[in-house]
Amino acid sequence: MKKLLCIVLIVVVFHGFPFSDVSASVNLTLEECVSYALKNNDSMKASYSGAEMYKQAARMSLSEFFPKLSLDAHYTQRDKAQTFIVGKDSFASGIPPADTALPAEDKDTYSVTLRLKQPLFTGGNLVNSYSNAKILEQASRSDSNNVRNETVRVVKRAYYDVLKSLKTKEIQEQTLKQKQERLRVIKERQREGITTKEELLSAKVDTSTEELELMRTHNDLSIKKKKLKNLIGINPDTEISLADKLENIKLLLGLEESTNIAVSHRKDLASLQYKTQGAEREIQISKSNFYPEAFLEGSYTRQKETPSSTPELWAVMVKVEWDIFKWGRTTAEVKRARANHEKLMNEYNSLKREVMLDVEKKWFRVKESEQEVKVFEERLAHADEQYKNVSLKYKEALIKTAELLEAETYLIQGRNNYFNSIYDLHIAMAELENSISSDISQFTATEKIMQPRTEIIQLDVRPEGAGKSAAPEPPEETRGEKDNQDVEKVKTGEVALPEQIHGQENSLHGDATGRTESSEKNIRYALQVGAFKSESTAHMVAEKLKPFYPNISIVKVNNFNKVRVNGIRTKQEGTAILRDIETKFKLKPLLIISQGI
Repeated sequence: MKKLLCIVLIVVVFHGFPFSDVSASVNLTLEECVSYALKNNDSMKASYSGAEMYKQAARMSLSEFFPKLSLDAHYTQRDKAQTFIVGKDSFASGIPPADTALPAEDKDTYSVTLRLKQPLFTGGNLVNSYSNAKILEQASRSDSNNVRNETVRVVKRAYYDVLKSLKTKEIQEQTLKQKQERLRVIKERQREGITTKEELLSAKVDTSTEELELMRTHNDLSIKKKKLKNLIGINPDTEISLADKLENIKLLLGLEESTNIAVSHRKDLASLQYKTQGAEREIQISKSNFYPEAFLEGSYTRQKETPSSTPELWAVMVKVEWDIFKWGRTTAEVKRARANHEKLMNEYNSLKREVMLDVEKKWFRVKESEQEVKVFEERLAHADEQYKNVSLKYKEALIKTAELLEAETYLIQGRNNYFNSIYDLHIAMAELENSISSDISQFTATEKIMQPRTEIIQLDVRPEGAGKSAAPEPPEETRGEKDNQDVEKVKTGEVALPEQIHGQENSLHGDATGRTESSEKNIRYALQVGAFKSESTAHMVAEKLKPFYPNISIVKVNNFNKVRVNGIRTKQEGTAILRDIETKFKLKPLLIISQGI
């Protein structure tokens, strides 16, 4: 009993439950996909059957050269034997003395004849028929190889199409995850009053757009996988993963060399050339009907027919057959065969020109793809560098979120276009390989692949949940003191980050400072355009503003380079300049106190 249970357990483990809904998973390389397709593809199976058909036809033609051995036999049983009457006095007087009934045959009769027939002369029919059959067999092999090359081409294209979608999906998933995290941060900052509602909506639209693109890519990937599985003949429910060995390759084969290889190796050209040769043999086959045919025949017979028949006999004879007049049929057959040969010759010449044009087209496409890889690599380098600069400006509050998102989109498109161009190059190589019917791996060289940045900028924010509840209100008597401290911090440059704009502006525009209208006359103001960790960025901003505001300076405080417009006498003047800078330069300056009372 235990042994039986063990056997059942083993069967279940290795074969699964009969109603299991679990699908198998398989990891495939390009070579394995091609191998599966050549073994399982219906077109390939049909081409193999066609080649086998012509192979057997050639064997049939060869058999006509050899003697044919045939057997004829019959057996007859009657209810009574047939008789014939010999009349009275038929031979002489009194012989026979009266009408006599004699048996014409036995009641049971049989005959067995063995015949041998050997063709001696057929006017070239047998020779040309066999030659034509062998030529058609070679043509069928070329057709089969042509189908094989086409199958390989289609499988390679489908394989790289799947890899393209997989790479796009990988980039989009990574980007979406980063954008979702940034959206969370922007929501936090918006609740804290640091980020505007416009920036929040822009980030939401950007994240939603990325989600939509990821959905489209996922659907497209599903369709492409099913197409590949159909081509290689595996179960549609089988989950597949592809081995991706991304290589940037370059073709070393020239156009003239490619054309020469194609003319000598193209299987469809070879097939049509064989068929043209076969048409020449058909002309000779048709002409053979003008001549007689001669055969050697021999026979051996054992029989039981009549009492007088010989039980055994044999015979040898030479037989000649000749159709002397057939109302022009043979002439018509010859003319039809010649017309077919001329037709095939013209088709061959036309196909040869098409092949040369096809090779030229595919070769140019490979070169265009190589150039596309270079162009998209340069664009990606530009997008990468541009994004690096834009992200620095964004961190220093020099640009809005919309500009950052635009740079990100350009970078993501650059990554997708670059990797897709490499896969497209492999597809173009597969197309050229099929066009010349030769392996071109020996005529390629591998080049370096650029590795772009994969992360996008993330914002700094307090941990999620921080800032959600308002801080306790300070006592009434201490508010003025706290506000004066905040203003003093701005004044001395200890607080320089743009995120503190709103609080500082409120401290300057409100009454909480405790200052009176008369005391404000002695106050001097400055506009702090920005605070930068990069000294070069600070100088760049200062140089941009200097033609409009000569009284500009850079103050370094706590590792920050602060660009300021000085010499502002009143708050109204400072507010006007602030708005002017916001409009012209898309910056967010901060009005601060530069000189105390």
